[in-house]
Amino acid sequence: MAAVFYHTEEQRRLILEARDRYSSGARGKIFTQILPASEFYPEGEYHQKYSLQKERTLMKVLSELYPDRRVLFGSPAAARLNGHLAGHITLKELRDALFDLDDFSPGACETLLYSVSNLKR
Repeated sequence: MAAVFYHTEEQRRLILEARDRYSSGARGKIFTQILPASEFYPEGEYHQKYSLQKERTLMKVLSELYPDRRVLFGSPAAARLNGHLAGHITLKELRDALFDLDDFSPGACETLLYSVSNLKR
């Protein structure tokens, strides 16, 4: 089952518009449910940023920047890194995203990017 959750009526309206725009094209009917958001319960730590957790060297660097793992897994930087490692964004997109964040210094960004580019995959 796929679902999209909204918090406001404006979000609901935008979701419906996007659904209608995509379903009117060659893609056909969209079966994703559109539901009001309710209380969210995150999965256990094991399931958070799975691709990122497999890279021990990178996790070591991140742990120095984010000593609290809950803060680490909730950070936009970890989300971008995980997205890159899972193949969803390029290294250039990752670089741009990291430098746009206020999470850490440019030197820390370079350290992370160096670590990412030297991963043996």
